[in-house]
Amino acid sequence: MCNDSSEGVTCYKKIKPHIVIADANWTNKIYAIPGTKLIQQLIAYDPAAKIIIATNIYEPDVVEEMKQLKIRGYFYRSMNNILSEIVNCIRDVYEGKECFAD
Repeated sequence: MCNDSSEGVTCYKKIKPHIVIADANWTNKIYAIPGTKLIQQLIAYDPAAKIIIATNIYEPDVVEEMKQLKIRGYFYRSMNNILSEIVNCIRDVYEGKECFAD
């Protein structure tokens, strides 16, 4: 688990996770780099990285931008049955599928 976007690639290289779950809105001034930049760096390092984005609000433009960056899924943290949605999304992405919340 990384507490700051600037640690993301370093953590990825060290841990080599099967799946990355990142915040789509990692853009606050306290973070060194925005979430989109972190995703670009992860994909540049490992084009096969399985990245899932979590977000609190529906932002179609952000989601579309993330899809262009080759994320494998996203979910809204405010969804009904969020725990089962997260588990299902992780399972789908782990199995090579995509998981995009409606």
